[in-house]
Amino acid sequence: MRRHTSQRGIGPHALCGFTLVELVVSIAVIAIAAGGILLGIAYTTRHSADPVMEQQSINIAEAYLDEIEAQSYFALPNPAGRQNYNDICDYNGLSQPPTDQTGAAVPGVTNYNVAVSVTPCPTSTTSTPYAPATISVSVTPPAGPAITISVLRANY
Repeated sequence: MRRHTSQRGIGPHALCGFTLVELVVSIAVIAIAAGGILLGIAYTTRHSADPVMEQQSINIAEAYLDEIEAQSYFALPNPAGRQNYNDICDYNGLSQPPTDQTGAAVPGVTNYNVAVSVTPCPTSTTSTPYAPATISVSVTPPAGPAITISVLRANY
């Protein structure tokens, strides 16, 4: 039997396959690419809860602001306890984990902290009646920076 050879004298089956050097280089390139992809996945996984905590902090701050803005502008007499707050000054200096108006803890966010500031606090109807008060609600999540939302509240 006669073997077929190409014009250069190399057999037809000698041109198939990879050399050991090509194989090692391709494995190294694939390993480097896979490492980069895995680093990206690890970073994304590590920070995937950050937007959730940020949005939850914003929701808590907005809920407190809605509650505070619904109260009277001027100080009114009332018994102690958040369930009895009836004016915006009652909330000044409040610092606690999120609770509802009755003081019951809100499930799932007990490791957050809410701080409220009202400045200047209108104490009576004789104080500048139309000067706006700044209400600031700052919510600190378990990880990450605090979210602060401020509004102006005037006597209307």
